[in-house]
Amino acid sequence: MRCPHCGAKTGTNRGICPRCGRGLSPKRPPALHLYRDRRSRRWALVWLRLCAVAAGTLLALILLISLIARLAASRPAPVPEATPTPQVTSEPTLTPEATPEIPLPPEDAVYAPIGSVATREDLVDLYQWMIASGSETVYLDSLTLARSDIADITDKYSNYFRSYNTASEPPAIRVEFKPGLAALHALTAGDTSGLSGDELAVAEQARAVVAEIIQPGMTDWEKELAVHDYVVNHCDYAVEATTAHTGDAIGFFTYGKCRCAGYLDTFRLLGKLAGLEVEMIGGPTTRDNVGSKGHAWLLVRLNGLWYVVDPTWDDLIEDEPTLEHTFFNVPFACFGGSRSWDEACLPDGELAQTLDENYYFNRPEYIAGTVDEGVALAVRQLDAEGRACLMLPDADMAKSISAALVRHYGTKGSCYELSEDLNFNLFRFRLR
Repeated sequence: MRCPHCGAKTGTNRGICPRCGRGLSPKRPPALHLYRDRRSRRWALVWLRLCAVAAGTLLALILLISLIARLAASRPAPVPEATPTPQVTSEPTLTPEATPEIPLPPEDAVYAPIGSVATREDLVDLYQWMIASGSETVYLDSLTLARSDIADITDKYSNYFRSYNTASEPPAIRVEFKPGLAALHALTAGDTSGLSGDELAVAEQARAVVAEIIQPGMTDWEKELAVHDYVVNHCDYAVEATTAHTGDAIGFFTYGKCRCAGYLDTFRLLGKLAGLEVEMIGGPTTRDNVGSKGHAWLLVRLNGLWYVVDPTWDDLIEDEPTLEHTFFNVPFACFGGSRSWDEACLPDGELAQTLDENYYFNRPEYIAGTVDEGVALAVRQLDAEGRACLMLPDADMAKSISAALVRHYGTKGSCYELSEDLNFNLFRFRLR
């Protein structure tokens, strides 16, 4: 060991240097220990700085969030835009079927030309205008007609509509057209994009049928006959409603079975596409069962006069799929008391009073003035078709012809039938 002051060698156990006489200091700790102390202090400083930075960042976030909250609390609440108050009438909402409430009318809303509906006649005018124009929703200035009257008049137009809805906020009437009527308006407008799949199929099939059965140069009477025979020949009366759409043209084209409303929806579509004036009307008849809502038939306008055409009953004779023309262009007066209808629902124009356009009138193969003429004509028809129709002066002649037919065919099964619904002496003969 050497003296730290003079550098002289000293003994290992000496506390004073023998050369300079100064005291010897104890040994310094090894360098490794000093190095460890310095590293510990350095890491302590680093962690202290990190903690300070973290605390400062947290404090800054807290201050920022507090500032944002203050700004949000001091901003004024938005004021909603004012909306117009719809007109409200005292008439309660009538919803025969579950349909959505009618919204506020759009800017281009269609308004009824009559301006309001306050009487039954007003509603009839409105429905006829909607049917002609193709407007399924019409907004009104007022709708004050009683609910019972609305339901009654709408039921009389049920051959045109599948459903309807009235609303008082704003006053409006919405109807859903039968598929035949919807297809007709779409084809007339040249735009079928709004039709459903079934309605589009009806429109395409109807257009194809008219192109097939209507030939250039046909008179309106011939066009009507072509449409009548096509409808009767291609449909069976649905005695039981086992399929859907028995009341519209979908039942006709898709299933080949429908009831009177289905015959009418199809006939009117085909007739209108052929260029005819065709409308529909209904009411109770003497054939209706108890509880029945009645029957419906067609009106066709020829030479300015409206005639009755009933393809349904021309397909029901003897409960067989036959083609008859008993109800082809019959004047209203020929029904006597067998049918009734609401005069207000008739289309504008004069009703026919004569048989001028009737299928059997002025056709010599169906008109007989004597018993011998009647027997000859009946035999010709019975041999060809198994049945015969004759227009005769009275029922006594029909009885004489029937007896002669029994003798001619050697059977007691020959009979005659007076059309119980008509009073223009049309008789039907058939072998049984």
